[in-house]
Amino acid sequence: MITNTLYRISENILAICDDHLLIDYIAQGTLDQIDENVTFNGRTAWLIHNDSSLEEGAVFHNFNLILLDVELPDRSNEDQIQSDMLQVGIDIVGKLNIVPINKAWIDLTNVTITPFVERFNDYVAGVTVAFSVKALENFDVCSDTFAGSYIPTSNGQFILQPTTYLT
Repeated sequence: MITNTLYRISENILAICDDHLLIDYIAQGTLDQIDENVTFNGRTAWLIHNDSSLEEGAVFHNFNLILLDVELPDRSNEDQIQSDMLQVGIDIVGKLNIVPINKAWIDLTNVTITPFVERFNDYVAGVTVAFSVKALENFDVCSDTFAGSYIPTSNGQFILQPTTYLT
């Protein structure tokens, strides 16, 4: 079975966010779902999968990790929030790079961190950590079957079987 699925990668990222002592709440979804969740319960890590692209031997999964907290009514803590969330972002990227299981099947690339302030019911501030996860793939092995195209192996994977086309 292919182990570097989008689901496993996302779960691993969320688990690392959940382990961070400055994060109170983790979630995953689309950007518009953040608008629907207008009541934030403390410092939040919100993971968004943007898209994926293929390259020979690899799949690049592109993510935005939004790290935010609610500002005080007078907005006097905006700089402190952005500073804290920047450090959380750096910590999470660092942890993703050193966790042994991750090194076996992912390579973090193209990391950018951008500060923001947004207005929902309250003002929130934080950073967006944009990054790509390079998941190595063997495109001759498939986790799903296609009738007549793949044959199962003893370890539960499938080997590509040449297809004969009528000419």
